[in-house]
Amino acid sequence: MKGTFAIATVSLFLYVGAHAANAAEVDDSAKVLAEQVCAVCHGRGGRSAYPTTPNLAAQPRQYLAGKLRHFRDRSLAKPESHIDVLGLSLMDDPMADALARYYANQPAADPIKADAALIAAGSKVYERGVPDKAVAPYGVCHGADAAGSWLFPRLAGQRAEYVERQLNLIQEHLRHSPLMHGIIKTMSAEDIKAVATFVQSK
Repeated sequence: MKGTFAIATVSLFLYVGAHAANAAEVDDSAKVLAEQVCAVCHGRGGRSAYPTTPNLAAQPRQYLAGKLRHFRDRSLAKPESHIDVLGLSLMDDPMADALARYYANQPAADPIKADAALIAAGSKVYERGVPDKAVAPYGVCHGADAAGSWLFPRLAGQRAEYVERQLNLIQEHLRHSPLMHGIIKTMSAEDIKAVATFVQSK
């Protein structure tokens, strides 16, 4: 099944690349890729139904374009699933930009409410940081409303399971993020869970 999907997606990349001659056609081709390939995991319009798969909808365009290039160029620690299954090595810069534009313009995922006390605790961490552990407020980079900006991703509406897992990976140096390593290295498991629950509710 995985091999069949890989062949189908690579074929689609080749097809849309061959038929995208100008900016408008590149945008149309990016929409086809988003709806027929990316949506399998990331959901319709980039709103994921899976708790450990991120939403792409309403992410900053610059962030997504950079991320796609990192996957394509194998400059991330674990790019295999995106490169080998989805054929991102065939994506050129105009297509990466167009796909990023497509998702940046999609409506954001709906917030998900959870335990009110946990959300309140996470709000405190997000907005004020944890001064006694030298943890800076998240809003400094990701915005007061967690909507992200430029190269800083949108956290609002991301599933708590996904955010918590990514923060754990960064903290354990299993995901390369030099800036975040220093910021969250002293965060407790409780603080990580709380802030993940908070951003999910935004």
